[in-house]
Amino acid sequence: MKAQLILEDGALFEGEGFGSDRDAVCDFIFNTSMTGYLELLSDPSNLGRGIVMTFPLIGNYGICKADAEADRPSAEAFIMRESAPLHSNFRSEGSLAGYMEEHGIPGLAGVDTRALMRHMRTHGEMRGLLTRSLIDTNEAKQRIVSARPIENPVAQVTCKAPYTLGEGKGQVIAALDLGLKRSAAEAFTGRGRALKVWPATSKAAAMLEDKPGGIFISDGPGDPGQSGELLPEIKALTESGLPVFATGLGCLLAAQAAGFEVYRLALGHRGSNYPVREGKTGKTFITAQNHGWAVRTEGAAQSVTHTNVNDGTVEGLSLNGGRVQGVLFTPEPSAQPTDGGHLYDEFLAKIGGRA
Repeated sequence: MKAQLILEDGALFEGEGFGSDRDAVCDFIFNTSMTGYLELLSDPSNLGRGIVMTFPLIGNYGICKADAEADRPSAEAFIMRESAPLHSNFRSEGSLAGYMEEHGIPGLAGVDTRALMRHMRTHGEMRGLLTRSLIDTNEAKQRIVSARPIENPVAQVTCKAPYTLGEGKGQVIAALDLGLKRSAAEAFTGRGRALKVWPATSKAAAMLEDKPGGIFISDGPGDPGQSGELLPEIKALTESGLPVFATGLGCLLAAQAAGFEVYRLALGHRGSNYPVREGKTGKTFITAQNHGWAVRTEGAAQSVTHTNVNDGTVEGLSLNGGRVQGVLFTPEPSAQPTDGGHLYDEFLAKIGGRA
C-alpha cells in the first residue's frame, strides 16, 4: 500500500507502507549503521523517533528477540530504501515487518533514502508525518504542528522500582536508569559485577545509603533540557567521592551538573562507524553513537578525554578530579564496534580491581 513521509518544511517522500498501518508524527533522524536494526528499534534512547536507515537493504536476517535492548520497542517509525522480502538466519524468530506490525510501528520502504538524507543534512533533522492517507502538505503541516512532543521521555522508559541484576563478586554498582539498555547492563554482569538499577526519580541519598562501589548513569531519550529536574541528584552523585561512569544523556547531564553548557548539533551523530580519538593514549577508536547534543568546554580543555575525529566535538570528559568519567558514544558491544569496552574495565578498576 502506498504511503508517504511529509516533513514539517513540506518536503514529500513516497514509498510503500509496511508494518503497522497507523500514522506517526515524530522527530525523524537518520542512522548510518549497516546492522543492528532491532537494537535501534528497541533502544530506549530512540523513544518517539522516526529512524531513517541509510544502508539500502534492511531486514535480511530477521528478528532475534534476544538482541533487543529492552522488553518493548521505543521507536515511533522506521524508514528504509528496501525492506528485505526474505530473511535468513538460524537465530531468526520472524520478519522485521511482522515485528513492526506486532508492536505498532509504521514503516516506509521504497524511498530514495539518499535524497531524504541529503535533504536532512541540508535543512536539519525535523519533525514529520508518516501516513498511508493521501493528504496534502498543508494538512500534514497542521497535523505536525498540533501533535505535542513527548514532554518527559525519561519517565516513560525508566524502571518503576529498584532491582538487581547479576550475582557478581565485589561491591554492587548502582545504575541510575535514564533508559538503560540491556547491553549496557550486560557490560557489568558479563564482567562479574552485580548491578542495582534505580529509577530516574531516585534520590541520591537513597542510592548512596545503599553503599555502592560506584555509580553508572545510563543513556536515555530526549533533550538534556527535558531532564533538568534530575540535575540536583546527579550533582550529588558526581560529588559523592565515588567513581562515576556516565554515557550518552547521562554524560550530558553530568556535564551540566558540573557547570558546562550543552548545545544541539546541527546533525546528530548516529551510526556505528564514528572515529573517536582518546587523548591519553592517542589511539583512535571506531564507536557507535546515537546523540544529537554536545558539550562546550571552552576554558576547560583539560577536562576533555575523547574527541570526535570527524568534526572535533567533545566525546568524553573527566570531571571532579578524575572520579567522574563520561562519554557521549556507546562503549558497550551490541551489533556495534567493541573498541570502547575498555572504559568499563577502567571504571571497575577504580572501584577496586577488575572482577
